[in-house]
Parts: sequence; structure tokens; C-alpha cells
Amino acid sequence: MLPISTRPASPLRRCSMRQCHTPDATEITIEPIQADAIQ
Repeated sequence: MLPISTRPASPLRRCSMRQCHTPDATEITIEPIQADAIQ
């Protein structure tokens, strides 16, 4: 039961660093690339 209290802090940081950062960075990079391909 003790690790459960320390575990929530780990997943929260991972989501912000990997899931939150990956989709944002990928979407921003895909947008400019698609605009160039259309032109």
C-alpha cells in the first residue's frame, strides 16, 4: 500500500514527459510537413 502513494507521482511525470510531449511534438511537426507537401 505504501508504493501506491509513490507510484502515482511516477506515472504522472511519465505521461507529461512521454505521452503529453510526444503527441504535441508530433502534431506540430506533422502540420508544417503536410502544408509543404500540399504546396
